[in-house]
Amino acid sequence: MPIKKEVSQDMSETQLLSRQLTLGQIDFVRYICTVALNNGSLAYQKAYPSCKSGYRQNARRLLTYDYIKQAIADYKAKIRAEKGFTVEDVHKLYERAYNKAEEKAQTGSMVGAATGIARLYGMDRDAGGNKEQTIIIIGPKQAIASEPVASDKLLEGEPIDGI
Repeated sequence: MPIKKEVSQDMSETQLLSRQLTLGQIDFVRYICTVALNNGSLAYQKAYPSCKSGYRQNARRLLTYDYIKQAIADYKAKIRAEKGFTVEDVHKLYERAYNKAEEKAQTGSMVGAATGIARLYGMDRDAGGNKEQTIIIIGPKQAIASEPVASDKLLEGEPIDGI
């Protein structure tokens, strides 16, 4: 009959949960937080190189476990504490870039900054899954284009000087 080991009351829940991780699971957590950037399939491939297929299913299975979720949250908190850089900091940087682009009337840069903010909060993903979508924003100046551009001539079949 196996002997149960008594757990002392002063051991935190996080410490108890982290003891349940195997070496592969520890690698999975590390990769999903760093190299794979929240891509479970890629993290599973890196953590378990001998596995030849079923990365997505196995990663999904691992991500259903509470102790894996907790380990990921703890690892991300540790990284944030070490770096001293948070999502709010990045958001402020994007806002500054957006404001600067607005001052200079650079709509492309404004779109880039707005897209960056959206990505920070997961708004670039389709509501039905994890599929990214490209959002194209057309400003009023672009929509009312009063003068034809070179690409319009190409579409109409007219030759452009020098081409």
